[in-house]
Amino acid sequence: MHYTQMARKLTQSDIEAVTGYNRNEARGLLDNLPRYANAPKLARVAQEYSPHDLLAVSVAACLERTHRLQRTAIAEVFDAIYDELYGRRPTTPAPLLHVSFAPPSAAYLEDQQAAREGITVAMAPIFEKVDCHLDFDRPRQSVLFPVTDAQGLTKAAR
Repeated sequence: MHYTQMARKLTQSDIEAVTGYNRNEARGLLDNLPRYANAPKLARVAQEYSPHDLLAVSVAACLERTHRLQRTAIAEVFDAIYDELYGRRPTTPAPLLHVSFAPPSAAYLEDQQAAREGITVAMAPIFEKVDCHLDFDRPRQSVLFPVTDAQGLTKAAR
């Protein structure tokens, strides 16, 4: 899924909202990721991010918090993660992203493929957080995450 219409610019506060990091934690993570650490910074001007950045940084935060990876390890594989997330989302109901470190790579898994060395990240919760945030906290109707009622029937998006 690509986000084409944005009502407002995304900033570090959006990264904080999706990752649950505070300002210092988010800045520390971003400063360790080469894509953002080397970006020119202007005094008193908020750095802008794309929806794709928001998704990739959310995966990095998941690797740090959930899988307890050090930021230097995340930085080594971040470009591979960023590139893999740029394409179409998988159509499986519970998409998985497999991250390997030797060599640095990231790829979506089809179902539960044979285990390989590396870390597997459940992407459904990350997609849901980012999607809800970009839709300004309203549930969204999509092929990957339909909105259902208590009986499991799909409801129309509001």
